[in-house]
Amino acid sequence: MKKLLSKLDAETKNTISGLWNEFALAKSKEAKIIHQLDKLECAIQAHKYEIAHKRKMQEFFDEAEERLTDKNLLGLLHALNDMRSR
Repeated sequence: MKKLLSKLDAETKNTISGLWNEFALAKSKEAKIIHQLDKLECAIQAHKYEIAHKRKMQEFFDEAEERLTDKNLLGLLHALNDMRSR
């Protein structure tokens, strides 16, 4: 990250650095949602892998189930699980 930021002007560097730290620490509501979206995206990718390679990837769905707290994202995960069981 430092290498990427080193090529930017001070104002942009500070802005991006602050946003990155906010994300990394998951302090804001937005950062928490992004972390949950990341877990959901892993489950979606695992589902694609399951289809392509005919191999169950349950651990990704279990991890997402544990980490998601947003009811809308949980709804998407449950819909994906329903698709998997068909």
